[in-house]
Amino acid sequence: MTTATTPSLDVLHTVPELLSFHYEHNPTRPMFVFAASESQQNATEISFLEFVRACHRFAHIVRPRRAGPERAVVAVVALADTLVYETIIAGTMHSGLVPLLISPRNSAVAVVNLLRKSGAHRLLTTHTTLKDLINGIKNELSSSEESFDITFEEVPGFIELYPKLGTETDADPFQPYPSCPVRPDPNGTAMILHSSGSTGLPKAIPQNHHSVQSWAGFSSGTELRDYDVPLRLGSMALPPFHGYAFYAQLACALFNSLTVSLYPPVVSKPDMQPIIPTPENILSHSQRTKCNCLITVPSMLQAWSHSSTDINILRSMEVVIFAGGPLPPAIGDHLVSEGVHIRSLYGGTEFAIPTAVNASADREDWQWHKFSEKTRTKWAPQGDGTYECQFLAAETHPLAYVNMSNPRGYATSDLFVEHPTKPGLWKVVGRIDDVLVHTSGEKTVPAPIENVLLRSPLILGAIMFGRERDQPGVLIEPTPGNEINVRNLEELSSYRNKIWPIVEEANQIAPAFSRIYKEMILVTSPEKPLARAPKGTVMRKAAIRDYEHEINQIANIVSVSRYATVESNANSSPTSPPAEWDSAHLVQWLTDQVKDLTGSVLTPTMDMFENGLDSLSATILRLRIFSALRSSETSLIQAASKLMTQNTVYNHPSIQDLSTHILGIVNPEDPIQSETSAKKIEKDEHMRQMEEMIAKYSKGLEVIVNGNSHDTVPRSNVILLTGSTGSLGAQILASLLKNSSVHRIYALNRPSSVHTSLLNRHKERFLDRGLDTSFLDAKKVVYLQGESALPQLGLSQEVYEALRGEITIIIHNAWRLDFNLSLSSFESQVRGVRSLVDLARSSRHRSSLRFLFTSSISAAQGWDASKKGPYPEEILMDAGGAVGMGYGEGKYVSERILARSGLLTTSFRIGQISGGKPNGAWAMSDWFPMMIKSSIKLNMLPDAHGVISWLPTDAVADAIIDVGLFKQNPPSAINLIHPRPVSWSNMIQVVRKAVIQLKSPDSEALPLVPIDTWVDALERMAESAAEGLEDELPAGKIIDFYRKMAEADKQIEGRDDVEAVGLTPLATDHIKSISPSIRDLPPICGSDAERWVAYWVQSGL
Repeated sequence: MTTATTPSLDVLHTVPELLSFHYEHNPTRPMFVFAASESQQNATEISFLEFVRACHRFAHIVRPRRAGPERAVVAVVALADTLVYETIIAGTMHSGLVPLLISPRNSAVAVVNLLRKSGAHRLLTTHTTLKDLINGIKNELSSSEESFDITFEEVPGFIELYPKLGTETDADPFQPYPSCPVRPDPNGTAMILHSSGSTGLPKAIPQNHHSVQSWAGFSSGTELRDYDVPLRLGSMALPPFHGYAFYAQLACALFNSLTVSLYPPVVSKPDMQPIIPTPENILSHSQRTKCNCLITVPSMLQAWSHSSTDINILRSMEVVIFAGGPLPPAIGDHLVSEGVHIRSLYGGTEFAIPTAVNASADREDWQWHKFSEKTRTKWAPQGDGTYECQFLAAETHPLAYVNMSNPRGYATSDLFVEHPTKPGLWKVVGRIDDVLVHTSGEKTVPAPIENVLLRSPLILGAIMFGRERDQPGVLIEPTPGNEINVRNLEELSSYRNKIWPIVEEANQIAPAFSRIYKEMILVTSPEKPLARAPKGTVMRKAAIRDYEHEINQIANIVSVSRYATVESNANSSPTSPPAEWDSAHLVQWLTDQVKDLTGSVLTPTMDMFENGLDSLSATILRLRIFSALRSSETSLIQAASKLMTQNTVYNHPSIQDLSTHILGIVNPEDPIQSETSAKKIEKDEHMRQMEEMIAKYSKGLEVIVNGNSHDTVPRSNVILLTGSTGSLGAQILASLLKNSSVHRIYALNRPSSVHTSLLNRHKERFLDRGLDTSFLDAKKVVYLQGESALPQLGLSQEVYEALRGEITIIIHNAWRLDFNLSLSSFESQVRGVRSLVDLARSSRHRSSLRFLFTSSISAAQGWDASKKGPYPEEILMDAGGAVGMGYGEGKYVSERILARSGLLTTSFRIGQISGGKPNGAWAMSDWFPMMIKSSIKLNMLPDAHGVISWLPTDAVADAIIDVGLFKQNPPSAINLIHPRPVSWSNMIQVVRKAVIQLKSPDSEALPLVPIDTWVDALERMAESAAEGLEDELPAGKIIDFYRKMAEADKQIEGRDDVEAVGLTPLATDHIKSISPSIRDLPPICGSDAERWVAYWVQSGL
């Protein structure tokens, strides 16, 4: 094979000039290659000479003798072989005419609009295979009041253009087409592509000669030309009318002298169609033609990812390139893990493909794009950590279309995020205009379809979904009176059938790829209505985010059924009980259920909540166990279902523990199940688990921490603060930023599940709490993204070493807030404490460094104050005082580990934190705001005995800082509660007054009732809800928590000198002697309650 001569892309080349160039310099080089069958030993090669001659032949056909005006537009709507189609494109340009490439998938209305807008009066087509479309075009033209003449012409077949198919040489007879006497204007239109029509009718996008060259002039083309080994591009998957196909099938060949593999031409008769791409035949023809670089679309990769044979073929390629739509990350990561070298390109009809293949980069970065230096790219921030990509006009980047005037450029509406650690790499995460881009590259416009659906009296709201999916679905909210139990398969099926006629009507106006299948209709739950703006419109992004889990479930069912044989799944048939109620069968049954809910196969001893089980799936698991017990024919087993409380799964977080518990309640005659014995055994087990975790994470701490020769008294305070995006953490950060004695603050937080920068996350929290956001831009704060449970806190070596050398105080405030989980689910939190201890012990200032830990009053939840008095300000070695919720047990374990660390540590046992200044912010997800919101629904407020020692958030933050900056060594434990408690009754009265002022004109509303009466009413209303717990009754989610409060209230009846609702009384001598912020704090009063309620009302009370 001869070596290719490549034209210089430093100067402009028109397509006719390139045809002449290759005819002279690369006549025998293969431009295209194809193989008709697997038995064909040598693939057929179309040399540059043969292609150029075919272009001349077509030029003779489309414009004989070069007659007529230059640059007249000729439209092409044809089902032609790719070889013929590319010949038509280049041949039309060679004739001095302008090809308009139109997708045959467009409607007749869309085609006529493109013809009119482009001034095309000739249409090249395949009359027989596009009969319906051509008739529709003719009907559309004839029915229009404005006349527009069109000549319909049949495209030539491959035999007419390639009489010697694959064997033509210079010696064969040939009649050259007359050349253009004058070079065309570089800024004149060379060809016309069109947009997808995702926001209306497709728009014609003229491409001048500069734009045409840019399709191959960026590194997306030149990098393939300069690849380490010669590449042969397999582009069979691409429809030739598309800009992506123009790049892969024609531009890379003409401008970069590459050889392109195609399907063989087969259209030899008018009724024949070209080969339709399928996952199977693409790979087959790639192998036949020995291509080593595959250019494809995401839907093909998704199909291939399910076959080990296909993956083996992909693995043999030098690189597999895709574009045109998003590829699900799991699919891409799987292919990479299997050794497939995949890369993605980003481009558009309006701006070509300005990103690099970036083949030498890390394969794990397959989703990330590197933009060419030739572009002037502007990143327009959207306020949520995402940026719209905008291209500004430049000589090195000719834009085919502009929609910005100042500065002149093109706004793509595509949203990106920047790589967290690799500057210059960007990833697409969505669209501003909400158009759904499917894995096939097709785009669904939701609005027209949703508008049809909303005409139904059965449908209140409709939101389409389907990004990164094969096909779209729709989220439907029923109108009042038509709500269903979405877990009842009969009700769901009935509702889908009722709305199916209107869905079919919507499907009639939708392209084939936008049709809604009945299986992809997701119905909202009554307790989770679609999020709406104040004006009543559905908030699309919020709705999709709220139903992300359900959308993933319903879409995955359809996806699996496409690529595998699925006989049944848990979402389409009732769950059967275990074959036998014994250990072996029950463990296997639970394993299967957890796999179904989480997608993971867990060993019996693994913590389910640490491995994918969340609150929703825990509830479903409990309901399945309940159903399985109820379905038994044995009355004792049926009765055991009543013992499946809300917290059963949380209290037994491994499959083994849960199995043991279920078998225990199934066999009540077992003596171990006697109530007294069970409680004793349970408490002992909790203590054992705590002591084991203390021992596990205290290993090595017996080695004494010594100072080093470089350890000097720090001149200024450098603080590492964890959890600064939380409520208390933000308040601590705000106070530190205003403190002049603090030189630098390292704010360490976990990565966000949404694409929001750490700075923006802090600003959102500060705005929510009414704090001054301007302080967040100060140079004294450094935002770190990491996780304390990871090695080196998940930070780079450089950053970790900087912390070791600088920090003088650690304030560890980050902690998982969940009162349902057991201790084992907090192990990662305890591991994080040990990681921070290791950092402190290895730091430069370790002998003077202070480690402040925000513990909790829950660490004393098992303390019997009636016998022992208030919980002392010291680290107690008896774990029995901490037995209870896993949240508090984890805090206690951490206190013990810190006490063994050899550092100057202080654990703050913080009581109930209330909303503080300036705006009373108190999260609606906390138990007391949930109680108040539910009380409005119940029309009653709970009264209780005893006092409350709640501390405002700002007071807690100031107290912690007071201790951190205290000149003397602080104590190892400080109980942090309000020094001036007030009675619960007084507090609830002022809250009632504030709620009535802002929420109810009825002064008699919300009467006070005993807390046990309130809990009973809550339970009755929660149980009567049609489906789960309604939004107005959030307290129903933690009824057990409130029931324990009511039980504790009965035990202190008649006493007003003890903590209300079961909170442990704490001694407070230490904090009052150290912190003036606490010592001088006034008691909670009406103004505090007014701030709380005002914030809650603003938050949706």
